[in-house]
Amino acid sequence: MNAPNDFYVEDGSYLKLRELAVKFNVASLVDLRGFGINGLNVGIVGRNLLTWTKYKGYDPEVGRGGGQLGSAVNARVDSYTYPNYRTFSFTLDVDF
Repeated sequence: MNAPNDFYVEDGSYLKLRELAVKFNVASLVDLRGFGINGLNVGIVGRNLLTWTKYKGYDPEVGRGGGQLGSAVNARVDSYTYPNYRTFSFTLDVDF
């Protein structure tokens, strides 16, 4: 009765843009030495930006931590866990 089966199994293949960083050198356009600044870079880092998949659950990366209770039996079970968060970080690098 509780034998493993593939009735609820679906294709979990995916392609993910995990991280993208863009940095811009402001000092190359504007002379900031009058303000005592030798270099100025601004940037943004985005994490977990896009996922291409036909998987119908929240996130195709479920179960990679061993599943609930750390059991190998529960690994790869969606359990409606939260997907990885999409985050953005801003950077500012100043050389004096």
